Amino acid sequence: MRRTSVRLLSRGAGAGVAAYAVGLALAWAGGTAARALPGTLSAPVRELPSGLAGAVAALAGAMGVPLHWRTEAIGFSGTVRPLALLSSHGFAPLVVGLLPMTVAAVAAGMSARRADGRRQALITLAWAALFFGALCAGAAAVVEPSGLFAVRPEVGASFLLGFGWTAVAGVLALAVGRPLRSPATRVTQAMRRRFGGRRGLALGAAGVVGVLVASAGVADAAPTPPPAPGKPGKGTFERAGVPGALDRLRAESGKSFGVVKDGKRGTPSMLAVNSPATGGDVPKWMRANAGVFGVADPAAQLKPVRTDDTENGRFQHFQQVIGGVPVRDALVNVALSKDKSKVVAVGNGMRPDVAAPPTTPTVTADKATATAIAQLRGAKASGRPELQIYTLAPVAGRTSMPGTLVWSVRVLESTGAWDYLIDARRPGTVVTREKQSSDALNREVLEEELDDEDHSTFFQTRREEGEAPTGDKQLDDMYDFTGHTYDFYEDHFHRDGYDDHGAKMTTRLAKYSMKKPNAFWNGLTVTFANGMVKDDITVHEWTHAVTQYTSKLKYQNQSGALNESFSDIMAIAERHLTGGDTDDWTIGANTAIGTDPLRDVRNPTRWGSAGKASQYGSTCMDNGGVHYNSGIPNHAYYYAVQNLGEGTASMMFYRAFTQLLGPDSQIKDAMAATVQVTRSTYGDLYAQKMQDAWTKVDITPDWEPPADPDCTKAGCFIHMAMLMDPKYKDDIDDLKIEMTWLRDNILEPSARYARVEDAFYAVSPAMSSLTQADPALAAKTAELGNLVRTLTLFYRTGWGAVQVPADFSDRLNSVAQDYQTAAIAADQPGVAGRLKSEVGALDLTPMNGKTINDAIAYLKSALPPQ
Repeated sequence: MRRTSVRLLSRGAGAGVAAYAVGLALAWAGGTAARALPGTLSAPVRELPSGLAGAVAALAGAMGVPLHWRTEAIGFSGTVRPLALLSSHGFAPLVVGLLPMTVAAVAAGMSARRADGRRQALITLAWAALFFGALCAGAAAVVEPSGLFAVRPEVGASFLLGFGWTAVAGVLALAVGRPLRSPATRVTQAMRRRFGGRRGLALGAAGVVGVLVASAGVADAAPTPPPAPGKPGKGTFERAGVPGALDRLRAESGKSFGVVKDGKRGTPSMLAVNSPATGGDVPKWMRANAGVFGVADPAAQLKPVRTDDTENGRFQHFQQVIGGVPVRDALVNVALSKDKSKVVAVGNGMRPDVAAPPTTPTVTADKATATAIAQLRGAKASGRPELQIYTLAPVAGRTSMPGTLVWSVRVLESTGAWDYLIDARRPGTVVTREKQSSDALNREVLEEELDDEDHSTFFQTRREEGEAPTGDKQLDDMYDFTGHTYDFYEDHFHRDGYDDHGAKMTTRLAKYSMKKPNAFWNGLTVTFANGMVKDDITVHEWTHAVTQYTSKLKYQNQSGALNESFSDIMAIAERHLTGGDTDDWTIGANTAIGTDPLRDVRNPTRWGSAGKASQYGSTCMDNGGVHYNSGIPNHAYYYAVQNLGEGTASMMFYRAFTQLLGPDSQIKDAMAATVQVTRSTYGDLYAQKMQDAWTKVDITPDWEPPADPDCTKAGCFIHMAMLMDPKYKDDIDDLKIEMTWLRDNILEPSARYARVEDAFYAVSPAMSSLTQADPALAAKTAELGNLVRTLTLFYRTGWGAVQVPADFSDRLNSVAQDYQTAAIAADQPGVAGRLKSEVGALDLTPMNGKTINDAIAYLKSALPPQ
């Protein structure tokens, strides 16, 4: 008897394991096939993670198990009822029926095989169901979810529904399943005699219905979602091996040694050394000093991309590559001495914390491009997308950060250029976007024309290299000022155009499409609005092009301030070194914006920029204050000119910015780089004079910007609120993407756009002040902003069947009422009145409790087109 029981247990366990394996295989295959389906048919499956976690979630969802989802990137979570979600997409019977029934049939077939009678078959099936349910629950608990939506099945429901499906549907399969007659003829016939054909079908169907009802009941219970993981800690740290490597370099470099540490990556960001490099072999030097980079063999991940030889030494540039795919913005720049026998400086942008993702894309470059250009109205793609590995900014104390395989798509619009990073393995998913420009000589000048028939605009070539003047002052100035820029770089830095290979320098006059006075480099051309064609602005914008082809400084926060500063510095140097007014240190005077200059390098605070480190500030707008904070390195350049002369100072800044800085360089990295190239070129005395220039603006190797930047002046109260809330302050970039999509695709096409935009900018500064003064109000605002961006993200990524909270309009009205109350208390009745009129002008109540798809449809109908 005991032997029989053990045998039945063993057979049941084998049947349960085999059934679960078949279920996972079918779920994986079905998910792979479903991802290829168009539109909403594939939406629920498309957002599941790939691999084992996706198969586990798909199998559980097919059985009706509630799925807890979490989006760590935006700090939002909830529970999805698969039956309701699948039903809304029209193929619930297919998935919910076929997959569990197939699994149960496998379990029943194996249970019936060689069973000695009906009783043994049922006992074996019971064991199979028990093991199947246990495997479902175990996988739900153990398999780690990943991806944009981290999905984890409910553990208890996984066991109950796994057991129920297998037991009830297994009995049905034993009773009526012809495919099982061959291995279990006697059992099947006995059960048919017992139940009868129709009675067996009815009983089995009743069991299936019972399981469906039970699953709906479990889903309705909506267990509390698992808590989102805590935010990483703040502060600084050093990776293992870094202190020892720095001690060795300090000992062999003597007084030449200097270091700027990145407390988030845990490695140095800039090094000044005097370290032997046998035969100028930089990869060998990297391996010998691997601790500096935080990895065992840095040379294995660093691919040489460029070598620049100068009269004072060699600069070698490397790109971090993992699995044949470049890591975005991870560059390492190494300077060798004049005789190439020693490493004298290292600009280290390597990311030792990147956890490599799968490097084979499942989304094509063309589909990624289509996703990117859909984000901005009237946008177009530039060039071919580049496959990259993207990771979030490093976090102090976190030794590993997940990498995401993305397509980087350059998108051009009327006011500038963006790099949209599109997930290369999850269709339709925008990971983030990054701004890429500020608002032999070969020149081309284009003028914007207006089509008389459809009123569209296009650019027409007006003058090319060597052609006679057009007679139009702006067009001819564009041609001449571009020539001045080329000559300046050629004569003073021996640089052949912005790419150093004589690329055509194309400028455009946008007479119609640029409604605001501006000028910008978009990655291909420099574009001017009417009244913005000035010599210094032209040099400034073409220097953004030089930056794109050298340091690739990100246009955000400190690196963005350096990007702007380098353009200002080169514009000033061009004026002073080519016969212009050497007492004029201003940028952008006498333009369509006004007669006053935009910035003053000698006196930055005069026109609203920071002049030293203590005045550094971060704003919600202007990409983190890139123009405001550019005044700090600008001012350092002014002092460097006083100490070293314009020719020497401009050359040292040029070499540091183009040869040693990288995409994520900070202001103190620029300080260290300019000091080091000065030491390598002119010795310690001149290096000290360069150091003195930075000391006058209070920049030191240990300087850090304020921990809590003041965003009041920026005018974006939602950003202000999220900065104040630890749960959301790291997620502002995600908010920008979704808010931009709402603006471009919902609000801007409507007749109310101008009114809403005007109201927003009119009341936002005051609302920012109110937000900063009231932490409770800030918390409610941050929560509402987070909800709006999450709903928008779900809509754009195919989860439009998820419901809008039933109290959505109440939340919005409550926050608006709180701001009105706060405004009245602060003696700002005008703000309160404007808020009341704008919020009351649109009834959002019909959106409550609707699916996101229906809510967006209502919003579009409530905002009539222009």
